[in-house]
Amino acid sequence: MQLRPRPRALYAVMSMTRPRRIRCLRLFSCARAVFVFTLVFLSFLGVDVPVHAQAPSPTPTPSPTPTFTPDASGCGNPTEPDYPPHYWHYAGVWHFSGFGGYDWVVYERDFGVVPAFRRICFYLSGWSASYSPYDMDDAGRLGPFRDNQGRHWGPNLYGVYLDPRPAGNLVLRVITGRYTVPGSASGSLYIWVSVAGSPTSTPTASPTPSPTPSPSPTASPTSTATPGPSVDCTDWEDVTDEFPVIFRRL
Repeated sequence: MQLRPRPRALYAVMSMTRPRRIRCLRLFSCARAVFVFTLVFLSFLGVDVPVHAQAPSPTPTPSPTPTFTPDASGCGNPTEPDYPPHYWHYAGVWHFSGFGGYDWVVYERDFGVVPAFRRICFYLSGWSASYSPYDMDDAGRLGPFRDNQGRHWGPNLYGVYLDPRPAGNLVLRVITGRYTVPGSASGSLYIWVSVAGSPTSTPTASPTPSPTPSPSPTASPTSTATPGPSVDCTDWEDVTDEFPVIFRRL
């Protein structure tokens, strides 16, 4: 047999829980209304309400890219087989810009006086050029020419070639390829030459000895002249070849 709750008892239970729910809803609504009213009132008075915002994270500063400066370490061994020891002598760098033309254009640079050498080592840095309508000689990839035989200064690499020369002025060439936009070619050409011997060190200046004071010379006694016999010079005689005069002591 199933028991059913009496309607009066059910009504009594519902009547006991309903006021509590209504009371909670009213308290929540009142609290929210008070909060909104407080915000409106503070904004009217110009009071800033603190807001917890997340501070932006600092942006990391990128580290500077190290600048590459070519040196002779990339030229390899300067001494050839069956030859006396050699060393790489730095001849200088040629910073050029504003080169180029629609035909081959030859540029020369005098690196000054260098010792006698056998080989040349080079490094072409920062090579750049524009071409129109196209790069006919592929110089943008292979680099500018270094002679009339089609050999190039290869960009961004070390190159060594045989070119024995006596001591004197070192003059080298840069030849831009065809269809180069005028003034668009630029770069930096570093040059070393292989010289027999070893690098000469800068001589160290030897200290100058301080002068030793010489002794002061001792004054020698002054000699006193002894007067001789008196001579009477008042008696003059005429002198001729026939009658020479004899001076006599009186």
